[in-house]
Amino acid sequence: MARKQLLIATPVLLLLFFAVAWAGFRPEGVPLLPLIGSSDDKSSNEIADKPLDDSPPRLDEDTPVGDLPEANTEGDIPAGIDETERERIKQAREEARIEAERLAAEEAKSGPKPPAPPPVSPGSEGAPDNRTPEQKALDAERQRRIDALKAIKRPPNQSLGNVRPRSRRLKAEAGKKELGEISPKLLQDRRGLYAKYYAFNELPLSAIIDPTQPELDARTPDITRIDPQVYFENKEAWADLPFDKRNFMGVWTGYLVIKEDADYWLYLGADYTGVVTLDGESILFNDMRDYTEVSTVLTLTAGLHPIRIDYMEGENGSPVDPLAACNFMWVPEGKSKPVPVPPEMLMLPEALWSNNAPIITRLSKYEGEIGEEVTIHGQNLAGAVSQPVNVLNDEVDNAPSLIRVSFSGQFAEVIKAEDSSIKVRVPIGASTGKLVVYKYPPVGFGGHGRSADVIYLNSVPSNSVDFTVTTQFGLFASWHNLQGWSNYDFIDESVHAPDVVRLEREFMFETRDDIEHPFRDNPLACHWEGKLGVPANWVSEGEIALVRFQTYGRLRVKLGDQMRETNAQTGGSFDLTTIDFEVRNHEEHYLPLSIDWTSESGAAGLKVVKMVSGGEILDSPGGQTEVIWTEIETLQAQLFFPPVVPPKPPVILSAKPIFEEGQQPPLLPFALNTTRPSIREGQVFEFDMEVFGNAEVLAAPVNITVDGVPLVYEVTQTETGNGGGMIRTCRATLPTGLGEGAIVARLTVVTSEPFYIDVQNKGL
Repeated sequence: MARKQLLIATPVLLLLFFAVAWAGFRPEGVPLLPLIGSSDDKSSNEIADKPLDDSPPRLDEDTPVGDLPEANTEGDIPAGIDETERERIKQAREEARIEAERLAAEEAKSGPKPPAPPPVSPGSEGAPDNRTPEQKALDAERQRRIDALKAIKRPPNQSLGNVRPRSRRLKAEAGKKELGEISPKLLQDRRGLYAKYYAFNELPLSAIIDPTQPELDARTPDITRIDPQVYFENKEAWADLPFDKRNFMGVWTGYLVIKEDADYWLYLGADYTGVVTLDGESILFNDMRDYTEVSTVLTLTAGLHPIRIDYMEGENGSPVDPLAACNFMWVPEGKSKPVPVPPEMLMLPEALWSNNAPIITRLSKYEGEIGEEVTIHGQNLAGAVSQPVNVLNDEVDNAPSLIRVSFSGQFAEVIKAEDSSIKVRVPIGASTGKLVVYKYPPVGFGGHGRSADVIYLNSVPSNSVDFTVTTQFGLFASWHNLQGWSNYDFIDESVHAPDVVRLEREFMFETRDDIEHPFRDNPLACHWEGKLGVPANWVSEGEIALVRFQTYGRLRVKLGDQMRETNAQTGGSFDLTTIDFEVRNHEEHYLPLSIDWTSESGAAGLKVVKMVSGGEILDSPGGQTEVIWTEIETLQAQLFFPPVVPPKPPVILSAKPIFEEGQQPPLLPFALNTTRPSIREGQVFEFDMEVFGNAEVLAAPVNITVDGVPLVYEVTQTETGNGGGMIRTCRATLPTGLGEGAIVARLTVVTSEPFYIDVQNKGL
């Protein structure tokens, strides 16, 4: 009996032995029960139940939609988003799901599509290659760039963020430095990563593969700074970047500081495209359209490992397109959730290692208004100057370094530089964000004779310090609901009282749907009042830039002392029209700004952009050259300021017609029984007005209208009034097309009471 039991037990024990051996030593990716199916454990090469193959990343917006990763309509919404935004994302995802089901139903109803004809390469029979040598070279360069992007593959052990993959070692520790080579002071002073930000006016990927444009590393970054961490949860986290954040890239370089040999679980969360390269090898690659977190586990040795993080943000049509998140994280030992990689685990590139690097220790104030003075205290600020200098030949060895201070990418005026402090003025263009000191060591000298110009090139940035700009930005807006109106022109408050009055930081809009008011689909009008701040060097000295106002609607703009309006007719809908103003002054200054806009129906929009010269072309019919203007950016909110508010409105005191010498007033065919002065349309007349306020208020332009029609005038005399104001005597020509003759003066956001003249009798 015992022998029989032994014969039965022996095969069972052998099967158990082989099963345990197979479970422990089976090849990676092979299921536990190969004859039945995959195991319960997901392969480390799977994301969201779909295999992570080695297919290349998306290369441009022309990629067929069916080849792109599906939009994440079911995944968790990342933390750090307020409830309003969370509901908007949920609604957008639901709409995307419904649209996908509708398209699938239409495709099923229409039946299978005929196969596309096979591609014909240039030069083959039926398709002669008529490209010029220059075009062939451009096509080859474009293909080279595309191939370089295709070479970026998903790492072998990358997985969905919360699935811990098996650990792996890097192929080589290229560029690694030992901890013993670095002093503790340098590790402390040079924490963080060197950040370079690039602004684009199109999808960054389209620009990068365009052979007529420079590649990314050949471009000059718009902003450089030290970021202590790479952790940006949403678009608001990038608010201090002074450019349009719909299409941009960020590149961070430096070292990942590893204190001891161990396994490290690293994360990358991004919502468009992100790549992390360590020791020259791609370790994390995320090209999902929606926000997704991917992770890897690496066995790393102690030391400094070269790291580079590339992030690309672009308008890709995803339901969470505006999120703009990029988070580099890790899971500390004994923890289960990722946290941002801390500054002490990051170090700047070796090129920025310097014992003479500027270091900010404190500020005299950590918040302030545009124009206020701030003192920066720190180390290694001695011997610096705020402007390039010229030195004698026998003093070139002692040439000073150049020092500059940036508020969120906008350089400030340095008032005074001392051994351990710098006094600066918060510049126009600054916004809440990072304050950085840049030190430019002298690298050479140029010039002839007994003196030489010091040449400064690469800068050494300080640590970044948060500074809050407390200035209120935006324009003062007066909205008019004109339901039932038609064929009307610009609206004056004397004609129609505004329905909504408020300060608007984000006053630009692209469609009627972007207007928040419930009457946005009615005929409507708006008046914006304020100032445009022009930062220093916004235009290069001796050159010209344009401020362009683009609109669907009828538009009148006064910028500085110039007034222009579109040629769109009143009534109906409008095509896109533009108004341009030249800016030549390279110094920091303000320009008074007022905008009048009306739209009865149809498309509506308003946008203000900066244009620069892109070269000249020959206008063959006239034989003249024509400047090609290129749009480079939408003007940011921190360049628009509310108007100054006078203590009380201006007052029109009097008006009288002016007759030429020897000319007599015409005899009227009826008895004049009005106290109003009678002024003929087209006649020159004088009027007196009194304005009140300080020097800044008095410097603001006073806009005069007659029955809503702008009046061009000149001030011929000024004197102090008895009421404490300034009386200005003005001369103008009365415009045509008037009605009851109401003269109204508007100074910033306050309006005078109307002063009436007799226009109905036309001065006869």
